[in-house]
This record gives sequence, C-alpha cells and structure tokens, in this order.
Amino acid sequence: MIGTLWTRAAASAHAELTSLRDEVETRRAEAEQKVLAAREELGRTETALEQRTAALLAAQVEIRDLERQQAHEAAARKALEAQVKRLGEEVVARERELEKVRDTFSRDLEKLRETADRAEERLRASEKRALLEIDRERGAVIKAQKELAEAAKRAEKRDAEHRRTVEALQEQQGDARQQTGVLQGKLAALEEAYRSLQEQLKSLRATTRPSARRAPPAESRPLARRAARKATAGKTAGTKSRT
Repeated sequence: MIGTLWTRAAASAHAELTSLRDEVETRRAEAEQKVLAAREELGRTETALEQRTAALLAAQVEIRDLERQQAHEAAARKALEAQVKRLGEEVVARERELEKVRDTFSRDLEKLRETADRAEERLRASEKRALLEIDRERGAVIKAQKELAEAAKRAEKRDAEHRRTVEALQEQQGDARQQTGVLQGKLAALEEAYRSLQEQLKSLRATTRPSARRAPPAESRPLARRAARKATAGKTAGTKSRT
C-alpha cells in the first residue's frame, strides 16, 4: 500500500514537473518569437521580457524545489522499503522460533502422555497383584479357621473317651486359639495394608489424569504390605519360640 501511494505521488509529481517544463519551454519559445518579431520594439517590450524572465526563474526555482522534494520522497521510500524488509525478516524469524516452540511442546506433551500411560499400566498391575495376594492371605486364614474348627470337633469327641486325652486336646486347643489370634492379627494387618493400598491407588490415579501432570517415576511396592508381612513374621516367630 505504501509503494502504491509512493508510485502515485511520484507519477503526479513527475507529470506536474513535465507540465511545468513544457509550459516554460512554451513560454520561452513565445518570448524568443516575440523578440525576433519585435526587435524594433525591444525598448517597449523589455519590461515584459523581464517579467517573463522572472517568471521563468521562478519556474526554475519551483522545478528545483520539486526535484529536491522528489529526492526526499525517494529517500523516504527507500527507508520505508528497508524498514518493511527488516520487519518481514523479523516476522519470519519469529515464526521459525514459534514453530520450534510448538514442536518442543508437542514432543514434551507426547512424552508426558506416554509416561502417564505406562504409570497407569503399572498401577493396574500393582493393584491386580495386591488383590491376588490379599485373596491368598484370606484363603489361608479361612483354611486355618476351618482347621481350628475341625480340631475343636475332634477334641470334643475325644473328651468322652479319655480325660487325659481331653486335657491334651484342650492344651492343643489353647495353642490353636493362640494361632487363631496370630492369624486374626495378620488378617487385621492385611486389611489395614489393603486400605492403605487403596489410598495409594487413589492418589496415583489422581496424579495420572490426562491433564499433563507429572506421573510417578517408577513402580514401588506398598510399604503397608511389607509392614504387615514383617508383623506376621514376628508374631509367627514368637509363637514358635513359645511352643
């Protein structure tokens, strides 16, 4: 748009300059013809000639002014063209930088999504293993309770046969009850570990939502499960030492 305005202004100035030059040349030719035609009237027309000469000088001054103005406008046009070129180069450079930033952001976002997916898979696997282990522990507790019930039944039957056998069975029953307490404590520890595991799973799920939050770096076993196993191992060792 600036180039178009500049072209129009230059064309208008050039046309006006040409018109002025043509007018000056026309006036000069007319003056020369009048001088040649009226040499004998030179004295009478000298004043008119001086006036026309003054007009010619004024026209030349105007022409020089127009030429200077045209030179200034040409310099301004070059400066504007240089500025437009510089701005265009800056726009291209900024677009390149923006494209690099977009590429980097896309790669980082894809990495975060992959990390979140892997964390979700590890979380599901950990949850599945935890549930399977809890089921096995519950099965062991149920089996121990069934064995205790069967031992109690056998003790009741033997009570009618022999007192000593009954006393021995009662002693065995006391040991079985102690084992039941140990198993019940183990079950309570497992249930507490299960509740802790559920809280950890909820926390991990909250941090692996598709909101580009950072996922946990690696899978780890629940600390509550280890604590429960250590407590169970300690109670079992204590029972064996007492027997």
